Amino acid sequence: MCVKKIDICVCCSKYIYNDLSKKLENLIIIRNGVEYKVDYHNVSRESLNISSDALVYIYVGKLISRKNVLWLAKQFENYHNQDEYLLILGNGSEVNMFDSINDNHIRLCGFIDTPEAYLEISDVYVSASLAEGLSLSVLEALPFGMLLLLSDIPSHREVFQLCEEVYIGEMFRCADTLSLKSALDVIRKRYRYIDRNEIKQHAQNIFSATTMAGAYQDLYLSESKDLKSIHVFNRLEISFGIKN
Repeated sequence: MCVKKIDICVCCSKYIYNDLSKKLENLIIIRNGVEYKVDYHNVSRESLNISSDALVYIYVGKLISRKNVLWLAKQFENYHNQDEYLLILGNGSEVNMFDSINDNHIRLCGFIDTPEAYLEISDVYVSASLAEGLSLSVLEALPFGMLLLLSDIPSHREVFQLCEEVYIGEMFRCADTLSLKSALDVIRKRYRYIDRNEIKQHAQNIFSATTMAGAYQDLYLSESKDLKSIHVFNRLEISFGIKN
């Protein structure tokens, strides 16, 4: 296998590291980081006809089967309260399947170049994904002080473990309606009382692009004499594609 000849393979999460460690030895972990952007654009709750005191959930990413967004939308359609909305930002192979969703509380916004403006007006980032490497969309939501409502998969669990000093939300069992409803109930009770600034600061300390860049710089400096090749596994699909 060609990657065995590479000096160092970098994994974007502990989950990918654990998966690849069964096949490779030349592994280290440098987690994904994101840049916290402050250049927002002209999107407001008023422009979306959403009240200022509503509870707004948001998903950003591809509309494909692995992300399980259609299931999420159908559950939200059945169980949302009158003051709750779900914004879905993205496109993908399943986009036409959302034609079956006929609920003004679910807004299919399409692909957006600047999702930061939508994150800024939302309260909870939600993902029902069945598998991830280390989701950049989740990491991009945290610096906005948002709570997370995520499926209980290893990479999502890793985010919660790294942020265990601060309450950042709830997880639910994959494709489990009762578990999702239970997690929703907890979010509804707690979201108004969270310290968004505390979540922002904690996330920026752990998942910032600066932290990631510093880790790569340290790697290159420490290995500069002998390092000839490096490969970064930052996608789950690449990890699963490795064969013996």
